[in-house]
Amino acid sequence: MIYQRKDLSGSIDLKDGGNDWVINGILKPSLSHLQRDISDTGARVRNDIQAAPISQTFNPEYLKNVPVIGLHNVITESEPNQHGANRVSELDTQISSLIKQGYKIQSLRQIASSNTPPDEKTIALTFDDCYQGWYENLLPILKKYDIQATLFVNPGLLDTGTYGEDVQITYLNSKDLKDGYNKGYFDVQSHSLDHVSLVGLSKKELQEQLLTSQKVLRELLGDDPLVASMVAFPHGKYDWEVLDEASKHYSTMFGYDGQVRNIKQYGDKSVVSRTYSIKQAGIGNPSLS
Repeated sequence: MIYQRKDLSGSIDLKDGGNDWVINGILKPSLSHLQRDISDTGARVRNDIQAAPISQTFNPEYLKNVPVIGLHNVITESEPNQHGANRVSELDTQISSLIKQGYKIQSLRQIASSNTPPDEKTIALTFDDCYQGWYENLLPILKKYDIQATLFVNPGLLDTGTYGEDVQITYLNSKDLKDGYNKGYFDVQSHSLDHVSLVGLSKKELQEQLLTSQKVLRELLGDDPLVASMVAFPHGKYDWEVLDEASKHYSTMFGYDGQVRNIKQYGDKSVVSRTYSIKQAGIGNPSLS
């Protein structure tokens, strides 16, 4: 059986029996370590999925005045350009400048775990997807300045190697994610299972993307209830069905719309905005990109 779905991120073919995946036309190693089952109807659903309890009651109003920056890969000076990636020297300079100007860079977990609202100079630094560059290039920066960052991770892409032809990108190893987490620098949250667009999925498919992601990350990192207690939607896209399902299992939901210090309210559900760069957030030295 092959299940194929079209969405904004391209097509995904899932081959039954633990064989390889083809993601956006690129062959990926088997993800059998996630113990997927494929139902007769074609929906990818783990038989053991159950609704996970929301691990914390976190008022998203805490983030109303906090710029939440959404970044992606961190690469060295010698690597080819990657869309959305920051180079090590660029990011190091930005962080150094902000700290010198009195800004406090924190992870979302740090903000959520605080008993008091963050002050006006608090910044949340987040990174999306599943890059080995986080461990090799971002972690040394976090150590240098003794700060934490939030990683919105797609656990279905962990340990799947390198992809791309002209520009090769390596997915993060689970052991390196665990090492950065154990050392206290990586705040690990969910970005869905494998980065497909959640809009238009069936309820079972949404559960697979949202609950399996949460379950895998928590099992990997020792069942910490603050792991994967928040979710950032792939491509920043969501609809009522996505909001309804995600709000059952995650304390806080994040978009990716380029807005800063903004929370969108949909009835009793809130989505925290994120901006694309430090410069766009309008903080610190205006020369920073």
